[in-house]
Amino acid sequence: MKHTTLNDLLAGRALPGLSTIVGLEIALQLDLYPAGLWAEIAESGDQARGGRADLAG
Repeated sequence: MKHTTLNDLLAGRALPGLSTIVGLEIALQLDLYPAGLWAEIAESGDQARGGRADLAG
């Protein structure tokens, strides 16, 4: 990720994708979204497909 991309995100000139958020959370070793949000996103995707995914594997 380029330095200019980070500046745009912080200034609100760009909206990050989920992969960007995950990468930043890993790099910064902190949660940028509320606890449980990723589980809710995964669950809503499962419901759209009509099933439940195995989150452990």
